[in-house]
Amino acid sequence: MKNILRIIGFVVFSFNVSAQLLNGGMETFTYTTNDTLPTGWMAESQFSTIPGKTNDAHSGSSAFVINGFYYYLPGMLVNGNLNPASFLFDWVKAGTPISTKPTSLKGFYKYTNVVSGDSALVKVLLKKHNTSTNKLDTIGFGIAKLRPEAAYTNFEVAITDYSVGVQPDSVVVFFMSYDYLKGTQPTCVDNYCRYLYIDDLILTNTVGIKENRRENEIDFFYSANEIHVINKNRKEVTIDIYSIEGKLVLQKEIIESENRIDCSELQKGVYFVRSKQLIGENYKFLKD
Repeated sequence: MKNILRIIGFVVFSFNVSAQLLNGGMETFTYTTNDTLPTGWMAESQFSTIPGKTNDAHSGSSAFVINGFYYYLPGMLVNGNLNPASFLFDWVKAGTPISTKPTSLKGFYKYTNVVSGDSALVKVLLKKHNTSTNKLDTIGFGIAKLRPEAAYTNFEVAITDYSVGVQPDSVVVFFMSYDYLKGTQPTCVDNYCRYLYIDDLILTNTVGIKENRRENEIDFFYSANEIHVINKNRKEVTIDIYSIEGKLVLQKEIIESENRIDCSELQKGVYFVRSKQLIGENYKFLKD
């Protein structure tokens, strides 16, 4: 089956870029004695039964799932390196470096085996080290509740900009399988419940004013070890292919109205297709 992405451009003053979020696709994992964790993330799993890698994914080969136990601590997931015992109140100390200023977090989730009234929680924090005070300043913040969903559903967390013109140096993305701090939760029927599946996370940043469409239009689709590029405007563009780790593995100039990029030499795994000259988010494909 062909996976197709169509990108339609706007004036040059408006563009959408993807910010760094290590392993947001939940495709690479680190194996420890007690846990299987997505690389670049930490999870609190003391009271969880099936946290870790799952093949029940939105796309690619895997996703990550956390859950709670009875009405005790919820399952929690945060990017960066932080002692799981500190998650509940010190999650703001986690995070990973960033060189852009995202305006939202997007992704896919499903939330199952819940109790009436349940909702999961996701928070996004942009922060910057203040050299004058030697403290961390909050540059932006966003929060959203994730309602029960039996099938993967997209979500978006808008990030409020608290310091216009100030560039953050790190981002924290924090998930809880339920909002533990709002009060006592109803007891799970079978003690194990509130399973939150997380996949395909991406930070986005929209800059400028969207107006006056231009003629740029391009389609990508992956089939039989080839990326097919349909460049209807016939203008020269550079197509970059990145690995899940963010490494540039292939680059090609496209001029003709239709072109093909040979991916047969790439190893099996998930890849992203990007173009600096075009507007739109990454196109993700799986080479198997």
